[in-house]
Amino acid sequence: MKFQQKLEANKHSEWAAYYLDYKALKKLIKQLNSPGKEPAVQVHTSLLYNDSDKTAPLLVGEVRFGSPSPERSGWSAGQGDPFVRAVEAQWDKVQSFYAEELAKADEHFRLMLPQLEQAYGSGAEGLQKSDPTGSRDPGPLSPHSERRHERSSLQRAATDVYRTLQQLRNFAIINYTGFVKIIKKHDKALPKALREQLLPRLEALPFVSGTDNEKLCQELEVAFARAFCDGNVQVARTDLLVRREAEGQSALASFGSGMRIGLGCAVLLWLLWDLAVDGELLEPRAGSDVSHIPNSIAVVAPIYRLCFIHGFAYFLWAVCLHVWKRARVNYLFMFELVPTTALTPKEALAHGTRQLTLCLLSLIFFSKSLTGAFPLDVHPGIFPAALFIHMVGTLFYPAHRGQLMLYSLSRVLMAPFCAVSLWTSFVADVLTSMAKPFTDLAYSVCYVFSGECLLAAHHQGGCLSAAWFSLVLVPIVCGLPLYCRFMQNLRVYHDTARRIPALPNALKYAVSLVVVIFGTLRPTSILTVGWDSWLDLGWVGVYLICTLYAFSWDVCVDWRLGEGKDLLRERRMFRSTGLYYVAIAADFGLRFGWTLTLVPGGLTKVAKARGGSVMQLETFKFIIILLELVRRAMWAVLRLEAEHLHNTEGFRRVEVIPLHFDRKPAASAAAMGDSKRREQRSKIALLGELLAYIAIVGLLTFLSVLSARWSAPPLS
Repeated sequence: MKFQQKLEANKHSEWAAYYLDYKALKKLIKQLNSPGKEPAVQVHTSLLYNDSDKTAPLLVGEVRFGSPSPERSGWSAGQGDPFVRAVEAQWDKVQSFYAEELAKADEHFRLMLPQLEQAYGSGAEGLQKSDPTGSRDPGPLSPHSERRHERSSLQRAATDVYRTLQQLRNFAIINYTGFVKIIKKHDKALPKALREQLLPRLEALPFVSGTDNEKLCQELEVAFARAFCDGNVQVARTDLLVRREAEGQSALASFGSGMRIGLGCAVLLWLLWDLAVDGELLEPRAGSDVSHIPNSIAVVAPIYRLCFIHGFAYFLWAVCLHVWKRARVNYLFMFELVPTTALTPKEALAHGTRQLTLCLLSLIFFSKSLTGAFPLDVHPGIFPAALFIHMVGTLFYPAHRGQLMLYSLSRVLMAPFCAVSLWTSFVADVLTSMAKPFTDLAYSVCYVFSGECLLAAHHQGGCLSAAWFSLVLVPIVCGLPLYCRFMQNLRVYHDTARRIPALPNALKYAVSLVVVIFGTLRPTSILTVGWDSWLDLGWVGVYLICTLYAFSWDVCVDWRLGEGKDLLRERRMFRSTGLYYVAIAADFGLRFGWTLTLVPGGLTKVAKARGGSVMQLETFKFIIILLELVRRAMWAVLRLEAEHLHNTEGFRRVEVIPLHFDRKPAASAAAMGDSKRREQRSKIALLGELLAYIAIVGLLTFLSVLSARWSAPPLS
């Protein structure tokens, strides 16, 4: 995402006029770079006065292009470099507005401070003494109720001031970033370099240092902590950043979410009932031919596992987005995603529910067709094939989602021939956890597009048993994400000339590649026959080193834990310390399962060594993969939190970034009309989806009744 888009996405709508005019400065550079043209640049300076203090002027600078207009007072061509004058006018505008808003916030805090001190003297202890139960409603006219209302009002007022200070901090950061970028762009386009001249002056401005803002925030946090949080500043900081709830969903949208979740649960119960009571997959009828069932389950299990994991990944992504938004982690800014096209938590939850419901419906049809209970003569392989084709279609539709996926994958696969961003490194890290799903994806493509899904049950299994698939394709799929992440770290070292953390991180993925290579070259290992040579002992050593190295890197580098007195770190964005300890313990255990997924066939070897059936084998694989996805989601939450606070791998020029605040941008009349039309189309689509669900469930009920009568023995 270009910086202009990032700037527009992070603007506070009420302050939009006081940000730097990045587009105008880019246009100025373009005109200055045009040969034989000297643009007439006009720097207009006007004085605005604060409503509360008519003697305190606010300087507003604008940059305009074209011929000078003598009739307009206040304009002059000025002297000196036109770009320098334009940049000076812009940062004067930013600094003046920043100083005025900071003065307002300081004034509000000074008026509030005596009340906060009074609340500390007669706070929760006084309320507890006067109302020991603390549970009954004192009534609107009770003095206890009045005191609670006063405290609640004071908390809201303090939160508003703190929010304004954080918005000012975001305002300063995004403007400073824009000034640095536009100066660099000028130096690349024009022969005269201005970086050494302008950057020291820029960094000396008060809005860049932010010292006064930081000091005022600390004073407010301490006063709020004493008044409402028993002196705990960490808790006070969390409470002050409480999110303002956005406008609620419409009744129809809420109904749609409940409908999807309810139907998904109903279909799940239906499938479990068929498997445990009515079905023949687990308890076949006496005299029925079930010899083909185990082979058929083994053949289609990778496809259903892949589709279930695809739906489950949406749920985990929705959880990550929700946690980041609650903790004010600005993932849109750091990932450089377009806010208008990025998934929201509610959209991710809807996609996941829809995908899982379709998986369950397909599995019900497949099980009934496989056992002969389906009244129609339909080949069972049609159902997993149709489900896979639908899943692939959802990855590329709508178009912006497919473009983002293709862009991200191409940037990962092209390493080290393209620069590494936080988003591409994050995607590559996630892909390293998807070794087994990628193996299932490769198999699904073979099963569907080779026509095997249309063959009889005793003729299927060619893709699963093919030597090229198990000995060539599977090791490549398992090792390719590790190789790409390894090359990304080498590119980071090349670009930054910093050995740490690039080279140690590259070593981590190199050791993981060793595990994959050894598992490929020595498929019969201690997983099945025990330790029979020194090679097995070496494999165990590499396995342990890889796992412990990855665990240590997660905790100490990616999460930046272990720095503080409590073995965590001083700066945290999540209130509960127990969350971090649970994450450390879970990561330690689940890392061993992840390393096992890197071994081609490793999960199969372990399951077979324990004497499991086909159903138990596939269940074991499915659980291991789900646990790895949960571990990766937990890693993602803490990884981005650490990056937000510490700029862990140096992907940003500035050490701090804007906090994430939910707000609706001001919309024009045309945009509002488009929004209404989209809302209407969404309602129509939702009603259509509801009718489709009802039709499918009704059809399934009808077919179940027919199948029961079809397979019932004749009455004697």
